[in-house]
Amino acid sequence: MPAGRPHTYKPEYSKDLVEYFKEGFKADDDPIPFFRKWCINKEIPKSTAYDWANKDHTSHVVEFSDAFETAKDLQFCWLVRGGLNGEFNSGFAKLIAINLLDMVDKSEVNQRVTDLTARDPDLSMLTDEEVRIRAQIEKKVMDGQKDKA
Repeated sequence: MPAGRPHTYKPEYSKDLVEYFKEGFKADDDPIPFFRKWCINKEIPKSTAYDWANKDHTSHVVEFSDAFETAKDLQFCWLVRGGLNGEFNSGFAKLIAINLLDMVDKSEVNQRVTDLTARDPDLSMLTDEEVRIRAQIEKKVMDGQKDKA
């Protein structure tokens, strides 16, 4: 056993964790199950429990890691159900989903620059030098688009 805090894992923890996330959390009057609350109830430091779930840690416990993944899936289901039924504020549900369930808030931006003169068709006010510089920039932008196509 590595030096440091003792490895206090008990085989029943894996089953207890899944049972807590299925229904047991309701005894605490919580709207959804939380891993921290399970750790508090079991008097286990959350960092120790995370070590048991972490495949790269020396304290890794395979059955606990599997139970932890199942627990996260159950938490996801409770969160989605509560969100769809209007039990949770949408902002709260989103915050929990992103921070506890490894979900992401993602949007794609598809931006395309076209002929720069189309945005400023009146070039008569520019000096010859400004027109030359503008043409160089436009060429670089258009060449960059050709490279990506």
